[in-house]
Amino acid sequence: MKKLFLYLFSLLSALLLLLSLSGCGKKESKTHYTLQICYDAEAHTLTGEQEITYTNTAEESLTELRLHLYPNAFRENAAIRPYHYGALARIFPDGVSYGGIEVTSVSVENEAVAATVTGEDMGILCVPLPEPLAPEKTARLHLQFTTTLPHARHRMGYTDRSVSLGNFYPILCIYENGAFVETPYYANGETFYSACADYDVTLSVPSAYKVAHAGVLTEKQEKGEQTVYRIEGESLRDFAAVFSREYGLLTASAGKVDVAYYHYGDSNPQQTLQAAVDAVLVYSALFGSYPYPSLTLATADFYQGGMEYSSLVYLSALNASEDLAAVALHEVAHQWWAIGVGSNPHRYHYLDEGLAEYSVALFYGEKPSYGVNEQEYAQKKRESYHSFLSVYEQVIGSPNTSMTRSVDEFRSETEYVSIAYDKGFLLMHSLRESMGKQRFLSGLKRYYKRNLFREARPEALFDSLNRASGYRASDIAASYLNGTAVI
Repeated sequence: MKKLFLYLFSLLSALLLLLSLSGCGKKESKTHYTLQICYDAEAHTLTGEQEITYTNTAEESLTELRLHLYPNAFRENAAIRPYHYGALARIFPDGVSYGGIEVTSVSVENEAVAATVTGEDMGILCVPLPEPLAPEKTARLHLQFTTTLPHARHRMGYTDRSVSLGNFYPILCIYENGAFVETPYYANGETFYSACADYDVTLSVPSAYKVAHAGVLTEKQEKGEQTVYRIEGESLRDFAAVFSREYGLLTASAGKVDVAYYHYGDSNPQQTLQAAVDAVLVYSALFGSYPYPSLTLATADFYQGGMEYSSLVYLSALNASEDLAAVALHEVAHQWWAIGVGSNPHRYHYLDEGLAEYSVALFYGEKPSYGVNEQEYAQKKRESYHSFLSVYEQVIGSPNTSMTRSVDEFRSETEYVSIAYDKGFLLMHSLRESMGKQRFLSGLKRYYKRNLFREARPEALFDSLNRASGYRASDIAASYLNGTAVI
Protein backbone atom coordinates (compact mmCIF):
# COMPACT_ATOMS: atom_id res chain seq x y z
CA MET A 1 0.00 0.00 0.00
CA LYS A 2 2.86 2.32 0.89
CA LYS A 3 4.59 1.61 -2.45
CA LEU A 4 1.32 2.26 -4.30
CA PHE A 5 0.95 5.56 -2.46
CA LEU A 6 4.51 6.60 -3.33
CA TYR A 7 3.95 5.62 -6.97
CA LEU A 8 0.72 7.63 -7.18
CA PHE A 9 2.36 10.58 -5.43
CA SER A 10 5.27 10.53 -7.87
CA LEU A 11 2.88 10.27 -10.82
CA LEU A 12 0.79 13.18 -9.54
CA SER A 13 3.91 15.30 -8.98
CA ALA A 14 5.09 14.61 -12.53
CA LEU A 15 1.68 15.55 -13.94
CA LEU A 16 1.64 18.78 -11.94
CA LEU A 17 5.11 19.62 -13.19
CA LEU A 18 4.04 19.06 -16.79
CA LEU A 19 0.95 21.18 -16.28
CA SER A 20 3.00 23.97 -14.74
CA LEU A 21 5.41 23.91 -17.65
CA SER A 22 2.62 23.89 -20.23
CA GLY A 23 1.10 26.88 -18.50
CA CYS A 24 4.29 28.94 -18.89
CA GLY A 25 4.22 31.68 -21.47
CA LYS A 26 5.54 30.51 -24.80
CA LYS A 27 8.93 31.77 -25.89
CA GLU A 28 8.51 34.76 -28.16
CA SER A 29 9.90 34.35 -31.67
CA LYS A 30 12.50 36.99 -32.43
CA THR A 31 12.94 38.67 -35.75
CA HIS A 32 16.24 38.06 -37.52
CA TYR A 33 18.02 40.67 -39.65
CA THR A 34 20.80 39.84 -42.09
CA LEU A 35 22.50 42.98 -43.40
CA GLN A 36 25.22 43.38 -45.99
CA ILE A 37 26.42 46.98 -46.05
CA CYS A 38 29.14 48.62 -48.15
CA TYR A 39 30.25 52.21 -47.49
CA ASP A 40 31.41 54.38 -50.39
CA ALA A 41 33.62 57.09 -48.86
CA GLU A 42 33.62 59.17 -52.06
CA ALA A 43 29.85 59.27 -52.57
CA HIS A 44 29.05 59.00 -48.82
CA THR A 45 26.50 56.31 -49.51
CA LEU A 46 25.65 52.92 -48.07
CA THR A 47 24.67 50.16 -50.44
CA GLY A 48 22.64 47.60 -48.54
CA GLU A 49 21.11 44.19 -49.00
CA GLN A 50 18.82 43.00 -46.25
CA GLU A 51 16.91 39.88 -45.32
CA ILE A 52 14.37 39.91 -42.53
CA THR A 53 12.79 36.80 -41.06
CA TYR A 54 9.64 37.82 -39.21
CA THR A 55 7.21 35.71 -37.21
CA ASN A 56 3.71 37.04 -36.63
CA THR A 57 3.21 37.07 -32.85
CA ALA A 58 -0.13 38.88 -33.07
CA GLU A 59 -3.44 37.14 -32.57
CA GLU A 60 -4.67 38.11 -36.03
CA SER A 61 -3.37 37.59 -39.55
CA LEU A 62 -1.36 40.36 -41.19
CA THR A 63 -1.78 41.46 -44.80
CA GLU A 64 1.22 43.80 -44.80
CA LEU A 65 4.37 44.71 -42.91
CA ARG A 66 5.57 48.23 -42.24
CA LEU A 67 9.12 49.45 -41.79
CA HIS A 68 10.55 52.76 -40.66
CA LEU A 69 12.66 54.66 -43.18
CA TYR A 70 14.31 57.04 -40.73
CA PRO A 71 16.92 58.36 -43.22
CA ASN A 72 14.13 60.05 -45.18
CA ALA A 73 13.85 62.62 -42.40
CA PHE A 74 17.06 64.08 -43.89
CA ARG A 75 15.71 64.50 -47.42
CA GLU A 76 15.55 68.00 -48.85
CA ASN A 77 11.77 68.37 -48.88
CA ALA A 78 11.08 66.66 -45.54
CA ALA A 79 8.22 68.21 -43.58
CA ILE A 80 9.35 66.69 -40.28
CA ARG A 81 13.05 67.24 -39.64
CA PRO A 82 15.21 65.64 -36.94
CA TYR A 83 16.65 68.94 -35.75
CA HIS A 84 15.59 72.39 -34.61
CA TYR A 85 16.44 75.35 -36.80
CA GLY A 86 18.30 76.93 -33.89
CA ALA A 87 20.79 74.04 -34.07
CA LEU A 88 21.51 74.30 -37.80
CA ALA A 89 24.94 75.91 -37.44
CA ARG A 90 26.03 73.29 -34.94
CA ILE A 91 24.76 70.36 -37.03
CA PHE A 92 25.73 71.71 -40.46
CA PRO A 93 28.86 73.87 -40.00
CA ASP A 94 29.47 73.81 -43.78
CA GLY A 95 25.87 74.48 -44.75
CA VAL A 96 22.71 72.38 -44.73
CA SER A 97 23.16 68.96 -46.30
CA TYR A 98 20.60 66.33 -47.19
CA GLY A 99 20.34 62.56 -47.22
CA GLY A 100 17.74 59.84 -47.52
CA ILE A 101 17.09 56.24 -48.44
CA GLU A 102 15.94 54.64 -51.68
CA VAL A 103 14.58 51.10 -51.50
CA THR A 104 15.24 49.63 -54.93
CA SER A 105 13.89 46.09 -54.54
CA VAL A 106 11.48 44.28 -52.22
CA SER A 107 10.45 40.64 -52.28
CA VAL A 108 8.60 38.33 -49.92
CA GLU A 109 9.47 34.62 -50.07
CA ASN A 110 11.35 35.31 -53.33
CA GLU A 111 8.27 36.90 -54.90
CA ALA A 112 8.63 40.55 -55.94
CA VAL A 113 6.05 42.85 -54.37
CA ALA A 114 5.04 46.45 -55.04
CA ALA A 115 6.11 48.14 -51.82
CA THR A 116 5.17 51.80 -51.35
CA VAL A 117 6.72 54.64 -49.41
CA THR A 118 4.06 56.23 -47.24
CA GLY A 119 3.56 57.44 -43.66
CA GLU A 120 3.18 60.88 -42.15
CA ASP A 121 6.24 62.21 -43.98
CA MET A 122 7.38 59.46 -46.35
CA GLY A 123 9.00 57.68 -43.43
CA ILE A 124 7.29 54.30 -43.79
CA LEU A 125 7.79 51.45 -46.24
CA CYS A 126 4.57 49.47 -46.68
CA VAL A 127 5.21 45.91 -47.86
CA PRO A 128 2.12 43.98 -49.00
CA LEU A 129 2.23 40.26 -48.30
CA PRO A 130 1.37 37.85 -51.15
CA GLU A 131 -0.95 36.06 -48.77
CA PRO A 132 -2.11 36.82 -45.20
CA LEU A 133 0.46 35.91 -42.56
CA ALA A 134 -1.35 33.87 -39.93
CA PRO A 135 -0.39 33.96 -36.24
CA GLU A 136 2.83 32.05 -35.50
CA LYS A 137 3.68 31.88 -39.20
CA THR A 138 6.91 33.29 -40.60
CA ALA A 139 7.64 35.48 -43.62
CA ARG A 140 11.01 36.23 -45.19
CA LEU A 141 11.58 39.66 -46.71
CA HIS A 142 14.44 40.63 -48.99
CA LEU A 143 15.28 44.29 -49.62
CA GLN A 144 17.93 46.25 -51.48
CA PHE A 145 18.51 49.90 -50.65
CA THR A 146 20.89 52.82 -50.91
CA THR A 147 21.24 55.30 -48.05
CA THR A 148 22.77 58.70 -48.69
CA LEU A 149 24.42 60.25 -45.64
CA PRO A 150 24.12 63.98 -44.99
CA HIS A 151 27.25 65.99 -44.23
CA ALA A 152 26.06 66.49 -40.67
CA ARG A 153 26.95 66.12 -37.03
CA HIS A 154 24.03 63.86 -36.34
CA ARG A 155 23.15 60.25 -35.47
CA MET A 156 23.47 59.50 -39.17
CA GLY A 157 25.97 61.55 -41.13
CA TYR A 158 29.60 62.14 -42.01
CA THR A 159 32.20 64.77 -41.14
CA ASP A 160 35.93 65.05 -41.72
CA ARG A 161 36.54 63.04 -38.55
CA SER A 162 33.80 60.44 -38.28
CA VAL A 163 31.03 58.58 -40.07
CA SER A 164 27.96 57.80 -37.97
CA LEU A 165 25.54 55.04 -38.92
CA GLY A 166 22.55 55.38 -36.64
CA ASN A 167 19.03 54.50 -37.85
CA PHE A 168 20.28 54.07 -41.41
CA TYR A 169 18.38 51.00 -42.67
CA PRO A 170 14.73 49.88 -42.96
CA ILE A 171 13.59 48.53 -39.58
CA LEU A 172 10.27 46.91 -38.77
CA CYS A 173 7.57 48.87 -36.99
CA ILE A 174 6.28 47.22 -33.83
CA TYR A 175 2.79 45.77 -34.16
CA GLU A 176 0.71 46.22 -31.03
CA ASN A 177 -2.94 46.74 -30.14
CA GLY A 178 -4.00 45.83 -33.66
CA ALA A 179 -1.83 48.33 -35.53
CA PHE A 180 1.73 49.13 -36.53
CA VAL A 181 3.29 51.86 -34.40
CA GLU A 182 4.68 54.57 -36.66
CA THR A 183 6.94 57.13 -34.99
CA PRO A 184 8.27 59.94 -37.21
CA TYR A 185 11.82 61.20 -36.64
CA TYR A 186 11.11 64.33 -34.60
CA ALA A 187 13.69 66.84 -33.40
CA ASN A 188 12.86 66.45 -29.71
CA GLY A 189 14.40 63.45 -27.99
CA GLU A 190 14.36 60.06 -29.69
CA THR A 191 11.36 58.43 -31.31
CA PHE A 192 12.95 55.11 -32.29
CA TYR A 193 10.75 52.22 -31.20
CA SER A 194 11.72 48.72 -32.29
CA ALA A 195 11.57 45.18 -30.96
CA CYS A 196 14.61 43.13 -30.03
CA ALA A 197 15.97 41.00 -32.85
CA ASP A 198 19.01 38.94 -33.75
CA TYR A 199 21.47 40.46 -36.22
CA ASP A 200 24.03 39.11 -38.65
CA VAL A 201 25.84 42.04 -40.25
CA THR A 202 28.55 42.22 -42.89
CA LEU A 203 30.00 45.73 -43.04
CA SER A 204 32.57 46.74 -45.65
CA VAL A 205 34.45 50.03 -45.18
CA PRO A 206 37.73 51.53 -46.45
CA SER A 207 40.61 50.04 -44.48
CA ALA A 208 41.79 53.43 -43.21
CA TYR A 209 38.84 53.49 -40.81
CA LYS A 210 38.58 51.91 -37.39
CA VAL A 211 35.03 50.75 -36.70
CA ALA A 212 33.06 50.84 -33.45
CA HIS A 213 29.81 48.90 -33.64
CA ALA A 214 26.97 47.23 -31.81
CA GLY A 215 27.14 43.48 -31.36
CA VAL A 216 30.20 41.22 -31.33
CA LEU A 217 32.87 40.98 -34.03
CA THR A 218 33.16 37.38 -35.26
CA GLU A 219 35.40 37.84 -38.31
CA LYS A 220 37.52 40.54 -39.93
CA GLN A 221 39.06 40.30 -43.41
CA GLU A 222 41.14 42.60 -45.57
CA LYS A 223 39.91 42.66 -49.17
CA GLY A 224 41.97 45.03 -51.28
CA GLU A 225 41.46 48.53 -49.91
CA GLN A 226 38.38 47.47 -47.95
CA THR A 227 38.04 45.80 -44.56
CA VAL A 228 35.05 43.51 -44.12
CA TYR A 229 33.61 43.08 -40.63
CA ARG A 230 31.31 40.21 -39.73
CA ILE A 231 29.23 41.16 -36.69
CA GLU A 232 26.58 39.25 -34.78
CA GLY A 233 24.26 40.30 -32.02
CA GLU A 234 21.43 38.69 -30.09
CA SER A 235 18.41 40.61 -28.81
CA LEU A 236 19.53 43.96 -30.21
CA ARG A 237 16.92 46.69 -30.63
CA ASP A 238 18.89 48.08 -33.55
CA PHE A 239 22.27 47.97 -35.22
CA ALA A 240 24.52 51.02 -35.37
CA ALA A 241 28.17 51.80 -36.01
CA VAL A 242 30.55 54.74 -36.14
CA PHE A 243 34.00 54.87 -37.70
CA SER A 244 36.94 57.21 -37.89
CA ARG A 245 40.53 57.34 -39.14
CA GLU A 246 41.57 59.06 -35.90
CA TYR A 247 40.46 56.54 -33.29
CA GLY A 248 42.61 55.40 -30.44
CA LEU A 249 41.40 52.32 -28.59
CA LEU A 250 41.24 51.49 -24.90
CA THR A 251 39.79 48.28 -23.50
CA ALA A 252 38.85 46.96 -20.08
CA SER A 253 36.59 44.42 -18.40
CA ALA A 254 33.57 44.97 -16.18
CA GLY A 255 33.23 41.51 -14.71
CA LYS A 256 32.38 39.31 -17.70
CA VAL A 257 31.57 42.29 -19.93
CA ASP A 258 34.19 43.46 -22.45
CA VAL A 259 34.29 47.26 -22.60
CA ALA A 260 35.96 49.12 -25.48
CA TYR A 261 36.40 52.86 -26.01
CA TYR A 262 37.15 54.22 -29.49
CA HIS A 263 38.12 57.82 -28.97
CA TYR A 264 39.48 61.04 -30.39
CA GLY A 265 39.34 64.49 -28.83
CA ASP A 266 38.84 63.22 -25.27
CA SER A 267 41.37 64.85 -22.95
CA ASN A 268 41.02 62.03 -20.44
CA PRO A 269 39.91 58.86 -22.26
CA GLN A 270 41.02 56.57 -19.43
CA GLN A 271 38.67 58.37 -17.05
CA THR A 272 35.78 57.99 -19.50
CA LEU A 273 36.50 54.30 -19.94
CA GLN A 274 36.67 53.76 -16.16
CA ALA A 275 33.34 55.52 -15.71
CA ALA A 276 31.74 53.14 -18.22
CA VAL A 277 33.26 50.13 -16.45
CA ASP A 278 32.06 51.38 -13.07
CA ALA A 279 28.61 52.08 -14.50
CA VAL A 280 28.23 48.52 -15.81
CA LEU A 281 29.24 47.10 -12.43
CA VAL A 282 27.09 49.44 -10.33
CA TYR A 283 23.97 49.27 -12.50
CA SER A 284 24.27 45.49 -12.74
CA ALA A 285 24.31 45.28 -8.94
CA LEU A 286 21.41 47.72 -8.55
CA PHE A 287 19.07 46.62 -11.37
CA GLY A 288 20.18 43.28 -12.80
CA SER A 289 22.94 42.03 -15.07
CA TYR A 290 24.03 44.03 -18.10
CA PRO A 291 22.17 42.48 -21.05
CA TYR A 292 25.02 41.97 -23.55
CA PRO A 293 28.50 40.40 -23.61
CA SER A 294 30.17 43.66 -24.63
CA LEU A 295 29.81 47.43 -24.46
CA THR A 296 31.42 49.81 -26.92
CA LEU A 297 31.76 53.56 -26.50
CA ALA A 298 32.85 55.84 -29.32
CA THR A 299 33.35 59.56 -29.70
CA ALA A 300 31.71 61.01 -32.79
CA ASP A 301 31.01 64.41 -34.27
CA PHE A 302 27.52 64.54 -32.81
CA TYR A 303 25.77 67.79 -31.94
CA GLN A 304 24.18 66.45 -28.76
CA GLY A 305 25.91 65.03 -25.70
CA GLY A 306 25.48 61.34 -26.43
CA MET A 307 23.25 58.65 -27.88
CA GLU A 308 22.51 55.06 -26.97
CA TYR A 309 22.16 52.05 -29.24
CA SER A 310 22.20 48.35 -28.35
CA SER A 311 25.62 47.73 -26.72
CA LEU A 312 26.95 50.91 -28.39
CA VAL A 313 27.16 54.46 -27.04
CA TYR A 314 27.98 57.66 -28.94
CA LEU A 315 29.80 60.36 -26.97
CA SER A 316 30.06 63.77 -28.59
CA ALA A 317 33.60 64.80 -29.48
CA LEU A 318 32.21 68.32 -29.78
CA ASN A 319 31.80 68.32 -25.99
CA ALA A 320 35.27 66.90 -25.27
CA SER A 321 36.13 69.91 -23.13
CA GLU A 322 33.33 68.81 -20.81
CA ASP A 323 33.26 65.70 -18.64
CA LEU A 324 32.53 62.87 -21.06
CA ALA A 325 32.62 60.48 -18.14
CA ALA A 326 29.44 62.07 -16.77
CA VAL A 327 27.76 61.75 -20.17
CA ALA A 328 28.79 58.09 -20.31
CA LEU A 329 27.03 57.38 -17.00
CA HIS A 330 23.69 58.50 -18.45
CA GLU A 331 24.09 56.78 -21.82
CA VAL A 332 25.25 53.49 -20.29
CA ALA A 333 22.16 53.55 -18.03
CA HIS A 334 20.06 53.43 -21.19
CA GLN A 335 21.34 49.90 -21.79
CA TRP A 336 18.91 48.98 -18.99
CA TRP A 337 16.22 51.62 -19.62
CA ALA A 338 15.39 51.94 -23.35
CA ILE A 339 17.49 49.08 -24.71
CA GLY A 340 17.16 46.20 -22.23
CA VAL A 341 13.63 47.24 -21.27
CA GLY A 342 12.12 48.93 -24.27
CA SER A 343 9.42 51.58 -24.23
CA ASN A 344 7.84 53.94 -26.73
CA PRO A 345 9.93 57.14 -26.38
CA HIS A 346 7.50 59.09 -28.51
CA ARG A 347 4.79 58.70 -25.86
CA TYR A 348 6.65 57.65 -22.69
CA HIS A 349 9.84 59.69 -22.97
CA TYR A 350 9.98 60.21 -19.20
CA LEU A 351 10.12 56.46 -18.64
CA ASP A 352 13.58 55.81 -20.05
CA GLU A 353 15.02 59.34 -19.67
CA GLY A 354 13.79 59.73 -16.09
CA LEU A 355 15.14 56.32 -15.13
CA ALA A 356 18.47 56.91 -16.88
CA GLU A 357 18.91 60.27 -15.19
CA TYR A 358 17.99 58.84 -11.80
CA SER A 359 20.34 55.91 -12.33
CA VAL A 360 23.18 58.44 -12.45
CA ALA A 361 22.16 59.78 -9.03
CA LEU A 362 22.06 56.25 -7.65
CA PHE A 363 25.50 55.66 -9.16
CA TYR A 364 26.94 58.65 -7.33
CA GLY A 365 25.40 57.36 -4.11
CA GLU A 366 27.20 54.04 -4.60
CA LYS A 367 30.50 55.61 -5.74
CA PRO A 368 31.38 58.52 -3.42
CA SER A 369 34.88 58.60 -4.94
CA TYR A 370 33.34 60.49 -7.89
CA GLY A 371 32.83 63.46 -5.56
CA VAL A 372 29.15 64.06 -6.33
CA ASN A 373 26.68 64.04 -3.45
CA GLU A 374 23.52 62.18 -4.38
CA GLN A 375 21.15 64.54 -2.57
CA GLU A 376 22.89 67.64 -3.90
CA TYR A 377 22.58 66.17 -7.39
CA ALA A 378 18.83 65.78 -6.84
CA GLN A 379 18.58 69.35 -5.56
CA LYS A 380 20.26 70.66 -8.71
CA LYS A 381 17.70 68.82 -10.79
CA ARG A 382 14.92 70.44 -8.79
CA GLU A 383 16.50 73.88 -9.24
CA SER A 384 16.91 73.30 -12.97
CA TYR A 385 13.25 72.38 -13.29
CA HIS A 386 12.09 75.39 -11.26
CA SER A 387 14.33 77.67 -13.31
CA PHE A 388 12.66 76.47 -16.50
CA LEU A 389 9.18 77.06 -15.02
CA SER A 390 10.13 80.57 -13.93
CA VAL A 391 11.53 81.60 -17.31
CA TYR A 392 8.64 79.98 -19.19
CA GLU A 393 6.06 81.84 -17.07
CA GLN A 394 7.79 85.18 -17.59
CA VAL A 395 8.24 84.80 -21.34
CA ILE A 396 5.27 82.71 -22.51
CA GLY A 397 2.80 82.32 -19.67
CA SER A 398 1.54 79.55 -17.46
CA PRO A 399 3.57 76.41 -18.26
CA ASN A 400 2.06 73.07 -19.17
CA THR A 401 3.76 70.59 -16.83
CA SER A 402 1.94 67.50 -18.06
CA MET A 403 4.26 64.58 -18.78
CA THR A 404 1.81 62.68 -20.96
CA ARG A 405 2.45 64.72 -24.09
CA SER A 406 4.19 63.09 -27.04
CA VAL A 407 7.56 64.50 -28.09
CA ASP A 408 6.14 66.50 -31.00
CA GLU A 409 3.82 68.40 -28.64
CA PHE A 410 6.66 70.19 -26.85
CA ARG A 411 7.30 73.72 -28.04
CA SER A 412 11.08 73.50 -27.75
CA GLU A 413 13.91 71.16 -26.90
CA THR A 414 14.36 73.02 -23.61
CA GLU A 415 10.78 72.28 -22.61
CA TYR A 416 11.19 68.64 -23.61
CA VAL A 417 14.39 68.24 -21.57
CA SER A 418 12.84 69.91 -18.53
CA ILE A 419 9.84 67.58 -18.56
CA ALA A 420 11.34 64.29 -19.77
CA TYR A 421 14.71 64.52 -18.01
CA ASP A 422 14.36 66.84 -15.02
CA LYS A 423 10.76 66.16 -14.05
CA GLY A 424 11.22 62.49 -14.98
CA PHE A 425 14.12 62.43 -12.54
CA LEU A 426 12.07 64.14 -9.84
CA LEU A 427 9.25 61.60 -10.32
CA MET A 428 11.69 58.74 -9.67
CA HIS A 429 13.17 60.61 -6.72
CA SER A 430 9.73 61.14 -5.18
CA LEU A 431 8.94 57.44 -5.56
CA ARG A 432 12.24 56.48 -3.97
CA GLU A 433 11.76 58.90 -1.06
CA SER A 434 8.19 57.70 -0.48
CA MET A 435 8.91 53.96 -0.38
CA GLY A 436 12.55 53.91 0.72
CA LYS A 437 15.66 53.13 -1.29
CA GLN A 438 15.68 49.36 -0.87
CA ARG A 439 12.02 48.90 -1.81
CA PHE A 440 12.50 51.24 -4.74
CA LEU A 441 15.49 49.25 -5.98
CA SER A 442 13.62 45.99 -5.42
CA GLY A 443 10.85 47.33 -7.65
CA LEU A 444 13.32 48.35 -10.36
CA LYS A 445 14.90 44.89 -10.29
CA ARG A 446 11.47 43.33 -10.70
CA TYR A 447 10.62 45.68 -13.56
CA TYR A 448 13.90 44.91 -15.34
CA LYS A 449 13.65 41.15 -14.88
CA ARG A 450 10.04 40.89 -16.02
CA ASN A 451 10.47 43.15 -19.07
CA LEU A 452 13.99 42.46 -20.30
CA PHE A 453 14.07 42.40 -24.13
CA ARG A 454 10.40 43.33 -24.21
CA GLU A 455 8.48 46.61 -24.51
CA ALA A 456 6.95 48.04 -21.35
CA ARG A 457 4.41 50.73 -20.58
CA PRO A 458 4.55 52.98 -17.49
CA GLU A 459 1.97 50.76 -15.77
CA ALA A 460 4.52 47.93 -15.75
CA LEU A 461 7.00 50.06 -13.79
CA PHE A 462 4.42 51.30 -11.31
CA ASP A 463 3.04 47.81 -10.80
CA SER A 464 6.52 46.49 -10.04
CA LEU A 465 7.08 49.29 -7.54
CA ASN A 466 3.64 48.69 -5.99
CA ARG A 467 4.39 45.01 -5.47
CA ALA A 468 7.84 45.67 -4.04
CA SER A 469 6.76 48.31 -1.56
CA GLY A 470 3.07 48.03 -0.80
CA TYR A 471 2.80 51.73 -1.71
CA ARG A 472 0.54 53.02 -4.43
CA ALA A 473 3.34 54.17 -6.71
CA SER A 474 0.80 54.73 -9.47
CA ASP A 475 -1.02 57.32 -7.31
CA ILE A 476 2.19 59.26 -6.70
CA ALA A 477 3.06 59.04 -10.38
CA ALA A 478 -0.38 60.22 -11.50
CA SER A 479 0.06 63.66 -9.94
CA TYR A 480 3.37 64.08 -11.73
CA LEU A 481 2.10 62.84 -15.04
CA ASN A 482 -1.01 65.04 -15.12
CA GLY A 483 0.87 68.09 -13.86
CA THR A 484 -0.84 68.59 -10.49
CA ALA A 485 2.09 67.60 -8.24
CA VAL A 486 3.68 70.42 -6.27
CA ILE A 487 7.43 69.91 -6.62
